[in-house]
Amino acid sequence: MGSRRRLTDSFRCAADGVVHALRTQRNMRVHFALAVAALVAALLFQLSTVELALVFVSISFVIAAELFNTAVEAVVDLVSPQYHPLARIAKDTAAAAVLLAAINALVVGYFVFLGKIDPWMLRGLQELRRDPVYVTFIALGLTMVVGFIGKSRHRVYNYFQGGMPSIHAAVAFCLATAVGYITWNGMATLLAFVLAGLVAQSRVEGGIHTLGEVVAGAVLGVAATAVLFSLIQG
Repeated sequence: MGSRRRLTDSFRCAADGVVHALRTQRNMRVHFALAVAALVAALLFQLSTVELALVFVSISFVIAAELFNTAVEAVVDLVSPQYHPLARIAKDTAAAAVLLAAINALVVGYFVFLGKIDPWMLRGLQELRRDPVYVTFIALGLTMVVGFIGKSRHRVYNYFQGGMPSIHAAVAFCLATAVGYITWNGMATLLAFVLAGLVAQSRVEGGIHTLGEVVAGAVLGVAATAVLFSLIQG
């Protein structure tokens, strides 16, 4: 009875460890989200038993490495709360193990899914070439994602109020650039950029963004849209 209780406690402690990592480690949440996406893709593409086993092993490898990394960081912070070169080496080495596991998962995913995704990608590219509106939506999504990442690096807690870069300016200039690629009309493109400039100017006048932040947003919006249109329709 005692051994059975100890076994149950072991499972409970392990579950607590996973839950703690999910609550406190952003990377663990990202790994879990990607794992769910990979398993959904495995079902959609009807992977073979061997392919499914490779995906499961790769997922387990990444999550286990992240758990070890979390454990090492906790122990190092407990033993050496002050900065120490050896503590940094321990943390960096544990992080390197996670990186190696993630690279392994990417390689496995590449070989497992590549042949199955190709036909879908070809059909998707054909649709994109026929309808530039799809390219605009992709450019808009890419612009916003890159903008949010930029703001997160500067610890901005309200993503729509200030920070580098200006998301409003990025979106406005993304859409203005898309108008140019879709219409190839000089007057329509000029009007679109004037409106985008007014959006950027209103952010500066309202004291929400600095001039540098709206310029960075404008460059991001134009660059992301131009690159996508050139790659997909060029």
